[in-house]
Amino acid sequence: MKFIEKMLPEESPIDLLINLSRRGEAVVVLLKDAIEDYFTGKFGEGHLNRVISLERESDEIKLKLKKMYLKMKYTYFEKDDFLYIVHKADEILDLVRDIVIMLDMNRVEDVPENIKELFAELVENVLDTIRETTEAIEQLRTLAESGFSPFEKEKEEREIFDVSMEEREVDTISRNLGKKLYSLKNSMNPVDLIFLNKVARLISKIADQGKDITKRINSILR
Repeated sequence: MKFIEKMLPEESPIDLLINLSRRGEAVVVLLKDAIEDYFTGKFGEGHLNRVISLERESDEIKLKLKKMYLKMKYTYFEKDDFLYIVHKADEILDLVRDIVIMLDMNRVEDVPENIKELFAELVENVLDTIRETTEAIEQLRTLAESGFSPFEKEKEEREIFDVSMEEREVDTISRNLGKKLYSLKNSMNPVDLIFLNKVARLISKIADQGKDITKRINSILR
């Protein structure tokens, strides 16, 4: 683990990573709105346009960050670790884009209320996971500035634990939703059933990115 004994420069790689992660959180908020509007018949191109706009901003940050980080001789974190976190943070935006594109392609009508409620619960818990992940990424800056002090490391470990617990809850809800969907196999259009199950799995995968990020952060602390 390498780090230098000076203050972080303005718009440092860590600052850019935090900006990237905040956009990931913002795009999951947009996904929450999109899912709600999808099941109430209010979904439109505006949802997709807003997601794509955030994704483009994030792509610019990611490219700038990679160029900056690869040129640096001395860094707070190993380059492989840092760029892995960047990749996973960017994957959150890519997943939301793919989900919203899917929603724009196929409209499923007459979805049972309990299925709608489970989708809302799933997205809410995914959002909680990504919020905790963003906090863990933000804590990296304080951690680096402190020279990896035991106190700041303990705070980061608590953030990592919170992400793990939230992601576990996402898995539970996702399995329950899958069971509920397949219980409708005799009463629901099979194509719509497969479609909704795929959407649910992709939503759950967003939380996986948060878990992967914090697992890598945890390895940095060791």
